[in-house]
Amino acid sequence: MKQKHITFLRFDTVIFIVAVIVLVFSFMIAPRKKVVFKKSTIVFLQWWEAGMDDGSLDKLIREFEHENPAINVKMAELSKNDTLRYLRDGTFAEQPLYDIVALDPYWIPELIQKNYLHKLEPALFYAHTTEETASGMPVDSLYKTFTGAEGLYAIPVVTFGNYLFYNIPLLRDAGFDRPPKTREDFIDICKNLVDGGGGYGYAISDDVWVDCFPWVWQAGVGISRVDGGFPAEAFFKDRTVRQSLAFLNGLNRGKLLYPYPFEFNAAEKIKAFSEGRAAMVCAPISAVRQIRALNAGLDFNVTTIPPPRNYSGRPVLNVTGWFAGVPAAGQQIDSAVIFLEFLNAKKSELAQASGALAVNTGTPAEQDGIYQKAQNLFNGAEIIEDYFLFSDIVQTGAALMDEVRKE
Repeated sequence: MKQKHITFLRFDTVIFIVAVIVLVFSFMIAPRKKVVFKKSTIVFLQWWEAGMDDGSLDKLIREFEHENPAINVKMAELSKNDTLRYLRDGTFAEQPLYDIVALDPYWIPELIQKNYLHKLEPALFYAHTTEETASGMPVDSLYKTFTGAEGLYAIPVVTFGNYLFYNIPLLRDAGFDRPPKTREDFIDICKNLVDGGGGYGYAISDDVWVDCFPWVWQAGVGISRVDGGFPAEAFFKDRTVRQSLAFLNGLNRGKLLYPYPFEFNAAEKIKAFSEGRAAMVCAPISAVRQIRALNAGLDFNVTTIPPPRNYSGRPVLNVTGWFAGVPAAGQQIDSAVIFLEFLNAKKSELAQASGALAVNTGTPAEQDGIYQKAQNLFNGAEIIEDYFLFSDIVQTGAALMDEVRKE
């Protein structure tokens, strides 16, 4: 009879093999996380803190340091305009002073074009998102804005819609018991206020992307007409664009704008509105908190930019927000990316602390009827992400100022 040969493994060998299998399996299913063993300090350049609840940003940073004891975060602060000047300076490309930088989305295409930003791994950031961001914007819409064939270079942290804020008593003084529905209504309000000595109708700060461009998009210059980018020269030749700029120029030449347009910043604009010197301003929804802080008793509300009389489409809201990125020439890139992942995972907290629309958490919409109206307007509007349309935002913004200012 043919004998069977059976080979028995030693018990300790079996245990070793099982242990290896468990270890490999655990490694495969564990979420990928970069680890920094050497103590490092990163510097975060931002302008956000002034627009957030007191101590909220510092609290988040302390939470991050508790979770990542090998990384220390220091905050540095510049105004938005000073930050842009720094980013366009050669030192940012060659020897950046900061390891992570708060960004206005309008700056990002130019920074990508100049290879100033570190290429991020999209999977690290998609893992923290849900079906909607804290502001109600679809995730794919925001992330795909800066995720192309080249990769992901900046992440949206908080997004805001830009609304027309209006002073209810001043509009009544101008003969209107409602906000303007058309550009003609808007002009009438401005004229009636100036003629009656009751102030000015509209204030335009140095932030042309908030104060001027929404008028262009509300006229019907949709994304489909500028798909793939809009060279500044072609933009200013568009008939609808020129009509919108002529409207704003007419307000300026008619002395209906708050004095010295383009020569004051957004904070001064909100102050003028809060004090009743300007009846209407265009601003992100986060301005509600600033206005309440400056004048708690002010009776105001929000609406969308009024379109031309012949416009038949949906209301339009262009979105802006707070983005963040890592300098390509940074010295602490790994640590900076870990902090960027943390910010990405804290969108709801940042939205609440900054007064953005936070529909996923129910606040602050439940605390203020203005937020509820803003959310309803947002839900019914066509959303325009115009910050990826122009390769040179400084040139385009300056050209727009010239068009509005010209005599």
